Amino acid sequence: MMVVFLFFIIGARAAQVPTDLYAEASSGTFYLYNVTQGQFLVRLSNNFPGLSASPIEVTVAKSDGDYTLRFSDGKYLKTGYWNNQYLWTDGTAGATENLWEFVPIDGEKNVYQLKRTGTDTLNGETGVFYANGTNAATTPTDDCQWALIGIDAYAALAMQNTIPAKYRSELPSEEGEYYIFD
Repeated sequence: MMVVFLFFIIGARAAQVPTDLYAEASSGTFYLYNVTQGQFLVRLSNNFPGLSASPIEVTVAKSDGDYTLRFSDGKYLKTGYWNNQYLWTDGTAGATENLWEFVPIDGEKNVYQLKRTGTDTLNGETGVFYANGTNAATTPTDDCQWALIGIDAYAALAMQNTIPAKYRSELPSEEGEYYIFD
């Protein structure tokens, strides 16, 4: 009987993600990491943004100079909730609410503000909104700092930091029993 376990250690506190893992904004599949909160962006059941210590894959795709953020279930990120008004899309492709810009933060390598590219008028106020991890903000706050983390780089970091070196090996390639560390 062949027993093979493939795993990623994802329960560790995300604040341990070193800055050398921060990737340049580009198309690809990443984890979006909130630098201030030390947690990862997730899409809640209502398509709003949320934060979690466990990373969730986000496909970042360039669309005419802007980016879309799509989760593995095919839904796109909503902006959130601001000033008693929901800023939302239905989570499907094609809505202008799905377009985002990664605005570099001065003095920070590969740290960005995640800003909607379109403006909205809500409750009598017109503005551009920033993702802060749980809702929207009309001006960028400390919570509006994001880094893209490559999936392979994060998995390698998790492997290095959680399994003592004397127990590490390549992925199992033959039949046998293996211990899994959590």
